[in-house]
Amino acid sequence: MTPSNKPIYFVSYAHEDRDWRTLLFERSIGTTVGDCLVWSDDQLRGGDHWRDEIRQQLGRCSVAVLLVSPHFLASSFIAQDELPEILARAALPAGDARRLRVVAIPVGDGQQALAASTDPQHRRLAELQYALATHPGLPARPRDCQPATLEAVRQLVQHELQAAVDPLGADLQQRLARRFTGLQWLGEGSRAQVYQARDTQLNRTVAIKALRDLRQREAFRGDVLAALRTSGEPSFVMVYDAEFGASSSWCVVQHVQGQSLRSLLRAWAQPGASQPDADQLRQLFIKLARALERAHCLGLRYGNLKPSNIMVDAQFEPFILPAGRQPQPGQVAQDLPELLARVALAQQAGAPADDAAAEDLAYLVPEQAVGLEQADDGELADQYMLGLLAWEMATGALPQRLTNPRRLAEDGLDAFAPLPPVRSRRRLFPERFDTLLQTMAQADPAARLQPDPARRGSAMAAVLAEPDLHDDLSLVLVRDSWRRCTRAADFDSRFFSEFYARLVQRKRAAAKLLARIQGPDRWQRQHRMLKQAVSLLIAFSQRQADRDEPTLLSHVAASHAGMPAGLYAPFGELLVDMVCGHADADPAQSIAACDPVCQHRDTARRLRGHWQRVLAPGIDYLTRAELLRDAEMTASLRAREGVDLYLDLGARAPGGPVNRP
Repeated sequence: MTPSNKPIYFVSYAHEDRDWRTLLFERSIGTTVGDCLVWSDDQLRGGDHWRDEIRQQLGRCSVAVLLVSPHFLASSFIAQDELPEILARAALPAGDARRLRVVAIPVGDGQQALAASTDPQHRRLAELQYALATHPGLPARPRDCQPATLEAVRQLVQHELQAAVDPLGADLQQRLARRFTGLQWLGEGSRAQVYQARDTQLNRTVAIKALRDLRQREAFRGDVLAALRTSGEPSFVMVYDAEFGASSSWCVVQHVQGQSLRSLLRAWAQPGASQPDADQLRQLFIKLARALERAHCLGLRYGNLKPSNIMVDAQFEPFILPAGRQPQPGQVAQDLPELLARVALAQQAGAPADDAAAEDLAYLVPEQAVGLEQADDGELADQYMLGLLAWEMATGALPQRLTNPRRLAEDGLDAFAPLPPVRSRRRLFPERFDTLLQTMAQADPAARLQPDPARRGSAMAAVLAEPDLHDDLSLVLVRDSWRRCTRAADFDSRFFSEFYARLVQRKRAAAKLLARIQGPDRWQRQHRMLKQAVSLLIAFSQRQADRDEPTLLSHVAASHAGMPAGLYAPFGELLVDMVCGHADADPAQSIAACDPVCQHRDTARRLRGHWQRVLAPGIDYLTRAELLRDAEMTASLRAREGVDLYLDLGARAPGGPVNRP
């Protein structure tokens, strides 16, 4: 149960017993899922349509608390308007989201009156799971109740309410009460629920994972023992303690102060929420890939890499939780019908599948779903799930590849639809990274990056070898942008001619330089030089740490000796305008974007910033190189003439006389 679905407790009671209602219940009740609202008809105000309001609140509630007294059993309103709904929903199957949990508390002679009643509704009430025999009787009047008895009843009621909303947490709370206090629900996965607690012995906050289905105890035990081997490794949580009993299985692990990746993805999907940039996602991906590479080198396969099994702290550091590791061959295919039944049941009720079921279906490994996996295919399964996880982080959408599960038996791996490129949903995303994710998430395991049988961890090492994962994001996006521009069929004929024409419009000094270029062959050479100069400017940004002469731009600077230093900045500005587009009040001055992704205004704005950042170091280098040559020439002239000289870059031609004031 998620915090967003915290239950409402509906208290049904006769008005003669309102004092008991006040004594036993505050406006909210603390449970492992947080404080939950208690509603009863004493919250009605004058003018409310009280009968409709009561029915509405009863329809919303998840737990009904009944103060069963003779007055309760004799109330015609309770018998006609409340009990039918309560009993009908209480009788629904355990898996039905509408099922109502009932806690009945005897008051006065209520237990005896219920036992003696022949009313069919009263007989059904007596047979409920949380019937009267689970509670000591309360006297008819609160003033006749001893304080110790009242406190004992409150604690019993608290426990029953806790068991009603979270039976696993209630049991865990009782078992671990000597050492761990303050149990609070954190989340759930396909196999276990996670709680936060305080370790009173070591005075630290921990997380406790409790197994829901004890039939999976041996698999859970294998998960935890495997987790001990990565405990303390980067991006894996520490394992502190565990128990694998016949009636309860749990493990105590490092508590990560943060949120599950699933919670973050849910928050990012909200309207108006700020999204992480591609660089943050790359860094998260790299850390997870390195963690898996290390696990593979140790001979371990994780096998259940999903957002709910990853915690992310305030510094955006990921931590992989020790649960749901590599399934046995055939296990996924064997468990699949139950998963599909859960999803179908939710659809029939007109509701989405619960988060755990939806995530399990989205992250099914194709070869496991159709029963084709081999015992040593774990590296390929981890690669597939990491690819899906990165795709979901980048797009904000749960992967929907198995749209028709009934086709699995007939179509096998082909039942899994191709994964759409990230760039179909997020235009400004590194192309090679996108291609890498497409390869990792291939339905056919033979089409993924293949591990070297002689070297553990080699497949994940191949993933991490992609250069665009490690280069500066702006540099990666600009390289992609320039490749898209140069791939255009008319690039050489349109781009360069327009570029030079625009440059002359903006800077008169350029016209004198370009006038020297005569004939088609010279212009073709100039086009090649310009294309090479842009590539070198981009490469220069990549190698900013290497500034020893000669640099990548030394040849460009030498070949353009005499070019006014003031032309380099306009050159860079025009290049960005040509790639990203430029809107001007004068249509003649507007420039259509060469990069097709810049047809979208916001994408063009963001890509423009990346281009400016990448070009800036090279433009600055070339400008300073020319200024240095000008300064040397000026110093030489000063020495000869002994007068102050001023450089007018916009007026003189290269090699022409220096203008004096």
